[in-house]
Amino acid sequence: MTSAVPLDWVACGFALTGSLLLAARCRVSTWGWVGFLVSNIAWIVYAIATSTLSLLAQNLGFTVTSLIGIYRHRADLRATAGAVAQLARRATSRCRSADGATLARPVGRGDCPR
Repeated sequence: MTSAVPLDWVACGFALTGSLLLAARCRVSTWGWVGFLVSNIAWIVYAIATSTLSLLAQNLGFTVTSLIGIYRHRADLRATAGAVAQLARRATSRCRSADGATLARPVGRGDCPR
């Protein structure tokens, strides 16, 4: 069956990404719950659009488990989001040379040259 809307493939992709993140058991694994939540929402929209009540019921239940996972791991989510924001700030910060000119900080090079 061909889908008129690629929403089912979007939902599938987020579900697979979420499960891969959780299975990896690494620093960003807790973001798998967010991937599951996005997948659940996409499947709910798809189920309503296609009048598939069993898929709707299943993903309403999965949405509850995704929200529980996000709630239980919210500290880890905040920590990784904060670390990413800090890296972004460091990568885009500017250095000043001895004469006051603004220099771009080399990415991955640590502090500005003295």
